[in-house]
Amino acid sequence: MITKSGIAKDFFTLEEEKTLRDLIETNRTLDPGSSRYAPYVIESMSRVQIEFAIPENIKEKLLALAKQFVDDKDLELTHYQYLDYFGKYGKGNSPNLPPHLDVENYYTKVSIDYQMSSNIDWAIVVENDKFYLKDGEILVFEASERIHWRDPIVLKENDRCEVIVFHFSNKFEHAPYAEKQKTKTERESIIKKHNEMPRMQQYRKEFFEQLATIEKE
Repeated sequence: MITKSGIAKDFFTLEEEKTLRDLIETNRTLDPGSSRYAPYVIESMSRVQIEFAIPENIKEKLLALAKQFVDDKDLELTHYQYLDYFGKYGKGNSPNLPPHLDVENYYTKVSIDYQMSSNIDWAIVVENDKFYLKDGEILVFEASERIHWRDPIVLKENDRCEVIVFHFSNKFEHAPYAEKQKTKTERESIIKKHNEMPRMQQYRKEFFEQLATIEKE
């Protein structure tokens, strides 16, 4: 199922895909701010994000896949989220997902990106490797250890890409974070350290040069 590029095809069954879609669309109807499952709009990123409760059978299936990449008996699914990038949300804003290492999920050992639906080709770049997912495909990679980003893009009003991201961690390493999240100052310190890495600086320089060019077009 896994190709040499890290992409898995037909991972979820049609029934599982429908289950995930139904959960998200149900929560999409919630009033913003009414609960943790309500849609949260980030206009500056042309993004809506939605939390949901994942069924146990799907969680176990994802965990089994993650354990193929990480030899850790205490691995567990510690965070997941639906992300909807849609031009109409941002009113012309770029999603702007430059080179980075995950900060909130700094303890993550492996991540799985699932493309639910997209009407654009929008590459995920992991170090020097580009991945173009098709609907229904997933990408497995180490989001806290390998620098990654999305190609620079300016979404037109009807451009859209829907994904779910799943992060897996050692449950004991995750526990302190679950009990007390890092402060803004602590997160900024981690980001500063990441951005001082020579290869991060080069990747970010190239990214923002490309973004500036397409924003002028």
